[in-house]
Amino acid sequence: MSEGRKVMAKDFTDVITGSCTGHENPDLWFPEPPKYRPSIENSVALAGQVNEAISICNRCPEMMRCYNEGMKPENISYGIWGGMTAGERLLSSGVEREELDTFTDEAKAIDMFNRISPWLEV
Repeated sequence: MSEGRKVMAKDFTDVITGSCTGHENPDLWFPEPPKYRPSIENSVALAGQVNEAISICNRCPEMMRCYNEGMKPENISYGIWGGMTAGERLLSSGVEREELDTFTDEAKAIDMFNRISPWLEV
């Protein structure tokens, strides 16, 4: 886990104690975007990771509080919060797709994943 994620995870547990805070793999909620053009295998692995995190979120009693935390400016462009990816939260906040390039590479990668994920399930 990167130093930034350790800090966020510690800070987050002070705010909300949800299903993710004690999970054995907190990186599920912070998937690493591919550095280069992703292979099908990497895309499927990313999809599995994102789907696993979201399924845990969907059963969490803190889901709405977590979503609200994820909508804060310091959190909106990365990670899975309240069962939503960064791309989904950016779009639900009113940010247009054309504006996504001003956000992090991770948000862009997850937004791209959101657009291709239906094709991975075929």
